[in-house]
Formats: sequence, C-alpha cells, structure tokens
Amino acid sequence: MALVPASARTWLWHEHAAVPLTDAPPVVTHLAWPPHSRSRPLAALVRTAARLAAPDTAPTP
Repeated sequence: MALVPASARTWLWHEHAAVPLTDAPPVVTHLAWPPHSRSRPLAALVRTAARLAAPDTAPTP
C-alpha cells in the first residue's frame, strides 16, 4: 500500500488499483532555510515551488 498524489494514477501498472482517499486532511508542505543562505540551487527550488503552488497560496516575490 502506498499513498500517492492523484496525478500519479497515470503511471500505475495495470496490476495496481487506485482508490481515492477522501477522508484525509489536505497536505501542506513548508520550506525553510537560513536567512543568510545564498544557495542558487535552493533559490531555484523555492522559485519552482512558488510557481507550482496554487495561485491563492503562492508567495509574492
């Protein structure tokens, strides 16, 4: 058994069954980093995460 996002259903093999989970709370992911960080890979991750976030929850740059 595994919990995967609905978008992963297209990648399941035909031997697998996908059963929607309707009674779980939504998942929230938080990113945190030191304020003095100048990491370019980290900055790219944060920009990508902000771009993929729902429009009403995306931080303003």
